[in-house]
Amino acid sequence: MYTYAANNPINAIDPLGTTIVYSPNPFTGQSPNEYGPYTKYYDDGYGRRLKPLQQLCEKNVRTEEINVFLRLQEKSKFDMLDPSDEASFDTQYYVPKGGGGFNYYQFNDNVISSNDLNYIGIGMYEAWTGDPEAMGEALIKSWKMLRYRAKPSKNALDSFHRGYKTYKALEGVNINKSKFSPSSASGRR
Repeated sequence: MYTYAANNPINAIDPLGTTIVYSPNPFTGQSPNEYGPYTKYYDDGYGRRLKPLQQLCEKNVRTEEINVFLRLQEKSKFDMLDPSDEASFDTQYYVPKGGGGFNYYQFNDNVISSNDLNYIGIGMYEAWTGDPEAMGEALIKSWKMLRYRAKPSKNALDSFHRGYKTYKALEGVNINKSKFSPSSASGRR
């Protein structure tokens, strides 16, 4: 550990640029008989960080989905003609570049980064525009390839599809807006 962390494990210095996520509980696939804290390494480009694994429940994600849906309902359909509108439409989970690196959540027996979770909002935005789901997925794949020369993660695609389906399911549903507080999240995915 001392060699790996350049003799500075207290400050979690990582010469390879990975983020170390720690948890008091085992990650999926780790033996509960091992001693904690449990760690998992993510090569996320933010690196040299030590992050706690946060717990995220379905209720919290569902609340954010409804908030995003309400924000979309308040938008003008003309907004979809401006590419910067979609580029800046994010959920509360988005962490902008320079914002301290991704957060990591334990959600539905999976570890997911905050920016992968943000793709729920991207899926909802694509559904709001009326684009077919397959077209939205193709846009994400081409954007990731052009921008990062990489494919989107399985978590990002799963979040996108969840968001798309959630928006379609909420269309036509009468939601009591007083129970929800639309977030003002913005930024770039």
